[in-house]
Amino acid sequence: SDVYKRQVMYIRRARFTTCDLKKPHYYFYSPKLKVIPGERGIARGVILFIRDLPVFGLPYVVFSLRKGRQSGFLTPEVGNFFRGERFIRNVGYYFAPSDYWDTQLSVDYGEETGWIFRTAFRYALRDYFSGSFSGSYLVENHQELTAQQEKRRGELSFNHYQTFGTDSRLRLTGSFVSDKNYFYQTQNVPQERMKRNLYSSAIYSRGFKGGNLSVSISRRYNIEEDASYDNVPEISVNRYRAPIFDRGFLRNLQLSYSGRFVNYRESHTDFHHWATRQRSAISFPVRLDPYFNFNPTVKVENYLFDQDKEGNKYPSVWQYSFNTSLSTTLYGNLRMGVAGVDGVRHILQPSLSLSFQPELKTESDFYRVGGIYPYGGKVFLLRYSVNNMFQLKMGNKRVNLGSVALSGGYDWSNEQMPLTDLNISIRTGISPYFGMVLNGIFTFYKNGSRLDVPEYDYGSV
Repeated sequence: SDVYKRQVMYIRRARFTTCDLKKPHYYFYSPKLKVIPGERGIARGVILFIRDLPVFGLPYVVFSLRKGRQSGFLTPEVGNFFRGERFIRNVGYYFAPSDYWDTQLSVDYGEETGWIFRTAFRYALRDYFSGSFSGSYLVENHQELTAQQEKRRGELSFNHYQTFGTDSRLRLTGSFVSDKNYFYQTQNVPQERMKRNLYSSAIYSRGFKGGNLSVSISRRYNIEEDASYDNVPEISVNRYRAPIFDRGFLRNLQLSYSGRFVNYRESHTDFHHWATRQRSAISFPVRLDPYFNFNPTVKVENYLFDQDKEGNKYPSVWQYSFNTSLSTTLYGNLRMGVAGVDGVRHILQPSLSLSFQPELKTESDFYRVGGIYPYGGKVFLLRYSVNNMFQLKMGNKRVNLGSVALSGGYDWSNEQMPLTDLNISIRTGISPYFGMVLNGIFTFYKNGSRLDVPEYDYGSV
């Protein structure tokens, strides 16, 4: 049509480059260039110039001007490794016929490696599911005298994510390889060449009012050791912290819970055990009017195993801890009334916390099963902190000048040096574009054990 003809542009002696200089370092030159806006460009006799020196030429070049995903040939790569093997890579085609899926097929060839066929497939339907498959297949040729030997190897990986309603999720992942040297010989990215662990899993999770549930099976396969480590299955349940009572004085009483079960096994040993961990916490945060906030918390943990190291069946271990904190916020104002500044506001935030946990002396009697392991060193610690913030008051505005914070504690479980280090942090930030932080740590002990006045240890800016 006439409208289409008017859109086509013909350019003589065209130059195009991505260099921003008025006299570019490099550019492509074409005596005849046809441009179809929004579609493609067709250039004849394209020559690459570097500093006005022609270095490479092609009889024709066709390039796309479309935006977004589109089908087309891949850009190949030609070269040679330091060991002398010449190669050509990424010869193939990308096919994107729909907004919901696309695929890519390519082939690499190396003189010593052989032919590597690669494929990738992606799919997605918004708010429902998405996923991908990718893999490669190596046909390796070796000439030994007059006999030709051919070896086929490969790898495959996939990922699938799907939602069910508004609160259920399913994720599937998998990775497989034919032998332990495949990645080293076929991958171009150093991180992929050094890969030694493959992960596969199926995870179903569901949220409910006040918590969530997760059921999964997973495997970690170590290529070097030819060994797998399996959690079949693993079940987790969590209930977020929420009030136990709706009204009255006890409405501040809150309960949280988490539970985990793991059936764990290792393929290269006879290790196969299961374990559970239950953890509950009860807290009672209250405000002691008019200034103080008080928050005591009690945590109780239970570990249950199929057996311990001595062969005893279904041993159980209990562990508990206690923590409480007391904090307040105080305000002070210094009136000035100078140059539009009404005054300086000082915010003081002191706090104290006390933590206690008895020592768990039986922890060495149990196996570590899928990350479940009873542990607990003795904790009897009092910590303190004081935070000072300073602000300029300018009408209804508040401009932060900076802050000074210090913290430390007293540890009764450390009989030799119970006083912990004193930490001091000074922050400045009048401008949103510039700020400074000074950190310093001071110790109360000289020569490793002698108590003395605080001495600067180390810090940072």
